[in-house]
Parts: sequence; C-alpha cells; structure tokens
Amino acid sequence: MDVEELTILIVDDMKFSRETLRIAMQKCGVKNVITAENALQALVAMDRHKPNVILVDKMMPKVDGPTLIRKIRAKDAEHQCHSYIILLTADESREALRDAMLSGADHYLYKDSKGEKIINCIEYIDTQYRAKQILQELEEQEQRQREQAAQAQISDSEASAAAIIRNNGPHPAKLSYLIVDDEAFSAESLRRKPKRRLPQVWMSTYTNPPAPAT
Repeated sequence: MDVEELTILIVDDMKFSRETLRIAMQKCGVKNVITAENALQALVAMDRHKPNVILVDKMMPKVDGPTLIRKIRAKDAEHQCHSYIILLTADESREALRDAMLSGADHYLYKDSKGEKIINCIEYIDTQYRAKQILQELEEQEQRQREQAAQAQISDSEASAAAIIRNNGPHPAKLSYLIVDDEAFSAESLRRKPKRRLPQVWMSTYTNPPAPAT
C-alpha cells in the first residue's frame, strides 16, 4: 500500500483535533487529507473526494461516530466498495472496542494516537481486508469446482446405467429403480432427470440401503 496515494477523510467536531490529525498524516507522507466537522460534511466529502480511509471521532453532537459509520457502510454497500474506517475515541475499554465493531468500523484507536500508529493501523486493515478477499475467492472457486464435479458424476452415472439397460436389460419403462448415493443432491438430480419417466424409483443415501418394497 502506497501511503502517498491515500486519500484520508478526518471527521471531528473540534477544529484543533482535525488540524492535529491532518498535520500528523501529512508528516507521514499522505498528500490528500480532507477534513469535515460533522456527519453531513463527511458524507458530502465522501461523494466528492472518494477517500480510501476515514478517521471518525466517536463523540460528536447530533450524529455521533458510530451512527456516521453505519451511514458510510450503507453507501459502501450501494457502491459495492469498502472504505477503511477507524473510530477515534478517548475510551480504550472493551466496551469501546465492541461499539466500534458493531458500528462497522475496521478498527479503533485512542484519539491522541501518533501519526505512525495510525498509518500502521491502516496498513494492518489493508492486509486483513485483502487476505479476506483472497480467501473468499478461493472458497467460491472450490464451490464451483465441486458443483462441476458433481454434475459430471451425474452425467457419467446416467450414461453408464443407460448403456447397461440398452445392451442387457429389459425396456426401462418396465423396471423399478433404486438410486444409492451418499449425496442427497446427486440422488435427487438423477431421480428428476426429465429424459424419460421411470415408473418406480426408490432413493437412499445409506451405504447399505434396505431392499425396495415389492
């Protein structure tokens, strides 16, 4: 992550705090720092500047930090993006952490944290978010592969059964069928195949199924 390419939005109702954070971020190499003194200004700044990182003071009049964060997350969902949000608070208790996480913040820091600590926190959030994305992509890929393998197995089983019946057995309409598969999805898919109607079909997902009733 290139710090110089970051756009950081600082939201705090106190001018001194905003300026202190702005100077600290610029000293750390961040070139684009925007400030807002309330939730309304913050939401307007988001639309105008598209910040990567948002530092939000917890205690603000009218609309507090956690409420603003929930509004930001709603905008993120609308635009299918994820802003890195750090809740700044004077409270370092477990309850403060719980409030930060429930509001949708990625992390929280003590309000007087130094610029280097804030940058380290941003880098940590970035690493965690990217790792989560990679894991999700891998899980989706594995799911697609499992579905493709199951469909291929169904097709192979159907072809083998049809060949046996065609070459050695009586007409399929005169047969009763027992489908045995440890995957209920596969067995149900075989039973519902629309190519021909089968008069009697039993299904089992057990290794040693009971004999079908006569």
